[in-house]
Amino acid sequence: MTDESANSLSPTLKPSVQRRLEFIDFRLLWSGGMTRQALCDSLQISPQQASADIAAYQDRAPQNMEYDHGRRAFVRLDSFQPLYMKDYTDRYLLQLMGIRSGWIRKEDTYFDSLPASEVVTLERRRTGWQELVAILDGIREGLEVKIAYNSISSPGKQGIRWIAPHAMVYSAGRWHIRAWSREHNDFRDFNLNRIERAGNHRPVNINTALDYEWHTTFDLKLYANPKLKQETKEAVEREFEMADGILIKNIRLSHIFYLMVEYLLNIEPGKLDPNQQQLLPLNLDEALAEQKLARKMAAEALQRALKERE
Repeated sequence: MTDESANSLSPTLKPSVQRRLEFIDFRLLWSGGMTRQALCDSLQISPQQASADIAAYQDRAPQNMEYDHGRRAFVRLDSFQPLYMKDYTDRYLLQLMGIRSGWIRKEDTYFDSLPASEVVTLERRRTGWQELVAILDGIREGLEVKIAYNSISSPGKQGIRWIAPHAMVYSAGRWHIRAWSREHNDFRDFNLNRIERAGNHRPVNINTALDYEWHTTFDLKLYANPKLKQETKEAVEREFEMADGILIKNIRLSHIFYLMVEYLLNIEPGKLDPNQQQLLPLNLDEALAEQKLARKMAAEALQRALKERE
């Protein structure tokens, strides 16, 4: 018996043991097999510990692998059912994208080799760790952060602003910071890639519960463009797992803009080729009205708060 007790059939495993069993599961699922030596080399364990982990995995999933003497490896069986990876591909694809984009090292993942693959996108300026740390500290501790920001409205100029970040938003390949802006006395989004410098924290008395656009959600209803060819329309409905031809996306009011831009929802139907505008909204006007109301309520509440501080 090893010090990790990997052979135990107890459902509760030490995190270190579970990580090693996940490694076995990952390699079997995505690479079709694995070796004892790969387990040793990748996770820096002894051959004895690797053997114990393999035995523990086989105890839990005897239908998942067998030893192939010709390949000198444990190979995936047709009866394989993931123990930890489940049936979603997100983890694999996100890590593959991260490796191909240079965001993470292959050595920091469970990958042994990479499939022929590329990430096709326009490169954006990368955010320095100092800037991200400053933003994260502000979110975690409820602080105001001084930033140098390249705004679209003032191209080429680094405006100095004080913001109180409280959340982060990811959409269409970009991260945005949701924050209160001292300059505007409102809540708005700041593109993380446009923050040149960040630091100089200070306390701030802002109630982020007043960001009604962020805290209010709406059921946005979408459907496949009826002008698509029937087979294309059906493919779009399957892709988005629509029920009765309708996709209901529960979304924060502050995020509606991102879906509008990504899927061209604010373009009048018929103006674009249907293949360019495969989704159409059923209740966008209602959503925008709700957003306008939430923004108005937040502005009034922030004005009252400002007067109280004065």
